[in-house]
Amino acid sequence: MKALLKNTKLLLVFITSLFIYLYMEFSENIKNLLNLLVKSNNSYTFGYYLLIQIAKFAAFLFSLISLIFLIKLIVVKKEN
Repeated sequence: MKALLKNTKLLLVFITSLFIYLYMEFSENIKNLLNLLVKSNNSYTFGYYLLIQIAKFAAFLFSLISLIFLIKLIVVKKEN
C-alpha cells in the first residue's frame, strides 16, 4: 500500500509539473505578458521576465526528474 501511495504521489507530481510547463510554454496569456515585459521600460521587468523563465525551466525539470523516477520504479518492480 505504501508503494502504491508513493507511485501515485510521483505520478501526480509528474502530471502537475508537466501541465504547468506546457501551460507556460503554449499559453497566449504568458506570451503576451512576456512581450509586455520586454517592451516595458521599468526597472523590475527583467526580474519578472527572468522569474517566469526560471519557473518554466523548474517545472520542466521537475517533470523530467519525476518521469525518470517513475520509470525506474516501474522497471524495478517488474524485475522483482
